[in-house]
Amino acid sequence: MQGTLMLRFTTLASGVPYLVTAMSRANAGPKSQFHGHDFHELTLITKGSARHDWQTGYQQAIAGDLVCVRSRDFHRWTDASDDFAALTLALPTSTWRRFCESSGTAGLAREWEDATEPPHWCAPDPAQIESAMLEAMGALLEGDGVLSLNMLLLIVVKQAQEHAEREGVPEWLIRALGALSADDESLAAGLDRLLEAAGVSLPHLCRVVKRCYGISPTQLINRLRANRAATLLLTTDLSSDALAQLLGLTSRTYLHRVFRETMGKGPEAYRSHFKSVLNP
Repeated sequence: MQGTLMLRFTTLASGVPYLVTAMSRANAGPKSQFHGHDFHELTLITKGSARHDWQTGYQQAIAGDLVCVRSRDFHRWTDASDDFAALTLALPTSTWRRFCESSGTAGLAREWEDATEPPHWCAPDPAQIESAMLEAMGALLEGDGVLSLNMLLLIVVKQAQEHAEREGVPEWLIRALGALSADDESLAAGLDRLLEAAGVSLPHLCRVVKRCYGISPTQLINRLRANRAATLLLTTDLSSDALAQLLGLTSRTYLHRVFRETMGKGPEAYRSHFKSVLNP
């Protein structure tokens, strides 16, 4: 859009790997300007509502929605409610792409890049994303935010995948999977815990999981275990043996197989590569 304001990451966030800022109605009023930028932006609406306009359309955003604005988009926030509040993460496009390649979510990144409009979806757990954004904001002020940024992006892409998978999934299964993922003890209990939380027979559970996810309940549980192991690999010094025992996998070898099937690489390679990807 010729003549539109263009924001540069090096100007907004000189010397830091990312920037987290708060938005209010003052940033999204009727006089807000269309603008573009040479970086990616993730905005979580935490309160109220506002209209998100872009080159060819618009969409209303409400509390709990997450919007990804890419470096090729021109957009603005407008018509915000009086109580509107949001948190925005800005990061170099190269950082976003390196993260997706290293975390096994390059497919999601391509899907978002190819979309005709800025990706916009309702986060399954917006409070978790809000907490991670605030933590990343605080860590940046302390001068060391790389690990917090890693964790924030990991939470965002996991919830994006969960949102996509939820389409057509019955509410009882969503609740049961939430109960299973609530703590490590539940994940370790595995199928027994999932059946208890779902309150259905094993044959019915198998049929519905297969219809919704295309895999067996055990494979789905192992995917959740691998996701949890990925988080623990980045936030603790636990060994593969300790992770296998904690998450209910029978051996280090089994953990490696499950983890590689889900993440595309082994636990040790994931830990060493992931911790350096945003700080090359």
